[in-house]
Amino acid sequence: MSSSNNPLIQSSDLPYGAPMYARIKPEHFEPAVLWAIEEGKKNLEAIRNNPDEPTFENTIAAFAFAPEEIIRVHKIIGVFTSVRNTKEVQKENDK
Repeated sequence: MSSSNNPLIQSSDLPYGAPMYARIKPEHFEPAVLWAIEEGKKNLEAIRNNPDEPTFENTIAAFAFAPEEIIRVHKIIGVFTSVRNTKEVQKENDK
């Protein structure tokens, strides 16, 4: 499954960027989590490889936001599994 077909990865066009819960399926969970982990790793690498003099903004603040996609995906999955707690959802969530 490509990331372009995964509503957990796609940018939402809903007001305030609200998650597209109606389009999310349990099989979207694992690819979205793996994608989010890779995004976090890229963010950390960008901090590590930044040639500029370390500052609060380019080091500490950047580090605080490095896992933002992991946190976002985790929150959406958490709400989804709280509302739609089926055996299929539990199976995907247990991976």
